[in-house]
Amino acid sequence: MKDLMLNSILKSPFGDYWLLNGEFVNKFIFSWLGFVFVTVASFSSCALLILVLSRFDYSLNRLIFFRHGNHHSFSQIDCPFPDVLSKSEFLEEVRYLGGLKDNIDFFEPELLAKIHSAFKSHPWVDKVVGIERSGSTNLKVMLDFRIPVLVVPIIHSKDQPENVDHFRVVDANAIILPKNASQVGLPIFTKSLPFPSSITGAQWQNVELIGSSKVLGLLSRIVVFPKECHVAANGNQIQIHSLDGKFKINWGLNFNGDSISKKLIDQRLETISGKYKEWSLGGMIQDFYVNLTD
Repeated sequence: MKDLMLNSILKSPFGDYWLLNGEFVNKFIFSWLGFVFVTVASFSSCALLILVLSRFDYSLNRLIFFRHGNHHSFSQIDCPFPDVLSKSEFLEEVRYLGGLKDNIDFFEPELLAKIHSAFKSHPWVDKVVGIERSGSTNLKVMLDFRIPVLVVPIIHSKDQPENVDHFRVVDANAIILPKNASQVGLPIFTKSLPFPSSITGAQWQNVELIGSSKVLGLLSRIVVFPKECHVAANGNQIQIHSLDGKFKINWGLNFNGDSISKKLIDQRLETISGKYKEWSLGGMIQDFYVNLTD
């Protein structure tokens, strides 16, 4: 019987099957081959897991380093700045007005559009000419600034605080410039105006002031105005004159909305430029008078 049971043993790679007490009992026993297989599989799985984790950690660290390396401080932007501000002051004001963070993320969507809007919102900036990337983390912003042309006296009302400014400066489009705009050497508007509720950087809505500012913007390219020069808008003309009366320019202008043609403007500027050069070369002894109201 014992021999019969031994002979009835069936071998398999994963275990033995034998007959005991007239019944088949299936018992799974790991053979040396199964043990080796499980061991190799376990070590292989561990090695693969370690390799995957190490690669992931390397990629993650590289991504963090890459993104960190592409952060740029707003204060390091390369750009010009107004004479009345330092570069750091100007950039801090631009950043504040644009609602931007100090660290610039070069992965941020529409980054250049946000920077363009921030600079354009500053009252000293007339135009954002362009923005260039230099390298991976450098930005260069090209700007045109507003040029002061006229000082405007302010009429004070009862509801205004006592420390309100008595004068404000505007550019060639009657845009109200910041309080730090220099008034030295600029012509003064003879008519006092109530200060508008608009914030700095907005246009002063007065048709005579707008017309006078535009004329001064044109003339400032070719003429150096004498000290204590006043600007008056009367009827359909703008008169620019010195207090001593030795310098006077009458410029005809329609305040009803009809603009002067560019051809006529160029002709007037050429006339003034020629006479001004003669007056300068002559030692400015004679009175300077130009009437362009026709």
